[in-house]
Amino acid sequence: MVNHVRYVYSCRRCEQEEIQTPIKTASMPKLVISGSLASPSIVAHIMTQKYVEGLQLYRQEKQFKRIGLDLSRQMIANWMIYGAENWLSKSYDRMHQLILKVDIVCADETTLQVLHEPGRSASSKSYFWLYQTGIEDLQLSFMIIKKLELEKIQRNS
Repeated sequence: MVNHVRYVYSCRRCEQEEIQTPIKTASMPKLVISGSLASPSIVAHIMTQKYVEGLQLYRQEKQFKRIGLDLSRQMIANWMIYGAENWLSKSYDRMHQLILKVDIVCADETTLQVLHEPGRSASSKSYFWLYQTGIEDLQLSFMIIKKLELEKIQRNS
């Protein structure tokens, strides 16, 4: 638990002389996600558990519930999306630039189905790509998740 202490300052002389007292309150630290309980450490923990330790979100949800935190899977997923889009996008862009410069890139394409995606039918295909170089001094490997409908890919081919 993190306790934020906010100091309140006022002019004692102004209070004693019954003059309008200017009161200043220290500001709170900026929230990671506006209106959310998420801290940088919990978002990083959730992402690490998911992508490094392979712990699915429904299991993380159960873990949090056991320690008294009622965090829904949807909320956890939204925090991960926010973290990826706002914190990891620069790293992703740099890795993408580096991988485009190498002569040989290994790639794997996997299709998947995303359920309940706004504006798309449940039968539309999405794609997950993994790219990796074979260069020892450039151990670069990263994943790209693109949600493209099959027709869009066929039109561009």
